[in-house]
Amino acid sequence: DAERDGDPIEANCLDRFFNRSNLDPPVLLGSIKSNLGHTAGAAGVLSLIKVAMCMYHRGITANMQFTSLNPKIDAQKYNLHILQNFVSFPSVSNNEKIAIGVNSFETVGSTTHSIIKEYQPINKTSIENGHINDGNHIKSKQYFMFIFS
Repeated sequence: DAERDGDPIEANCLDRFFNRSNLDPPVLLGSIKSNLGHTAGAAGVLSLIKVAMCMYHRGITANMQFTSLNPKIDAQKYNLHILQNFVSFPSVSNNEKIAIGVNSFETVGSTTHSIIKEYQPINKTSIENGHINDGNHIKSKQYFMFIFS
């Protein structure tokens, strides 16, 4: 099946891209498939939602239903770590930002690929009706919705 054959190809690509030795921190892998099953065309959007929640909670969630790794994937050689527990983000300096990559593949090819970097506000703390509120005080939170199609 596609998963049995495709997952090792994806793992090999991660190895070639990151080129991590066993002395480097491992590449941490999460999945929505282990929590929700195959979601086909919705996998990319659901992955982006998971990334937003990881950024909000400052950590990466476990792969809840994960039981065993595809035997064709050599996680130790590739220095990949499948998360089975919540892992907090590492401490970073003020100039560094956490980044999470999202890949979603179907039998037709890649449906989603993105790298999401966390947002860190500058000293301007609030936007009210599109204008910065004298740069210092929050009067009310304003939420924005972005719709992609």
